[in-house]
Amino acid sequence: MPEPVTPPFRYPSLLAALAGALLIAGAPAAALAAAAGPVAGTASKRVGKTTHKRRVAHRHRATGPSLSVIGFGVDRLFVAAGTKVTSKSKCAQIVGAATAQQPGPAQTIYLVAYVRATHIPAATAVEIQDALPEPESSLDEAALTPRGTWTPAFVAGSLTAGGPSAKTKHVFRTLIEATAEESGATQGPTAAEFNGTYSYTASAQVGTHTLKSTARVVISCP
Repeated sequence: MPEPVTPPFRYPSLLAALAGALLIAGAPAAALAAAAGPVAGTASKRVGKTTHKRRVAHRHRATGPSLSVIGFGVDRLFVAAGTKVTSKSKCAQIVGAATAQQPGPAQTIYLVAYVRATHIPAATAVEIQDALPEPESSLDEAALTPRGTWTPAFVAGSLTAGGPSAKTKHVFRTLIEATAEESGATQGPTAAEFNGTYSYTASAQVGTHTLKSTARVVISCP
C-alpha cells in the first residue's frame, strides 16, 4: 500500500503572519518606536491644527456691548476704581505740589470720571449717579439721572493730566467739574482739600443688554 501523501499547507498567509510576529517580538524597541513615529507625529499635527482653528474662531467671535467705570481723574492724579490714596507722593501729585502738605500752583481743577466701553451707539441714552465729598457734594445725583446720549456725554480718550496712563484703548471720559481755584492767585489748593469718598455709576441700555457699572475711590491726604 502506498504511503499517504501529506497535502500542501493551505494557509501560507497565516505562516507569514506568525513569522512576522516572531520577527517583531525580537526586534529592538527603538526600531518599533521608529516604525510608529510617523503615525504618532501625524496625529499630533492634526490635533495642533484643530486647536489653532478653534483659537482663531474664538478670536473672531462677535462681542456685545460693554461698559465699566475704571476710575477718576482727581485734578492731576488718576485714581483707579477701588483705590484709597494715602501716600504722600500721590497726594502731592494731585495738585502738582512739592510735598503732600504744600499747596500746588494756581490751576484749573478738573474732576473727571473715566470708563472703558465697547460697541455703544452714539445715540444710546445714558444715566448717571454720583456721590462726591464737600464742596463738590452739591453736584451729587442721588439716583440714576438722564445724562443725554452716549455722545456727547462721553468723549473718547483721556486728559493729559489726571488720565489713565496705560491701556487707554476704548477709554472715554465725562467731565464732572472744572473750576478755577482763586483765579489770579499765586497758589492753588492743597491735596487735603480733595479728601473724601467719590462714587460714580453709569448705566445704559443697548438693545437687550443692560449695562451698569460703579466705581468708588477714597482720598485721604494729610
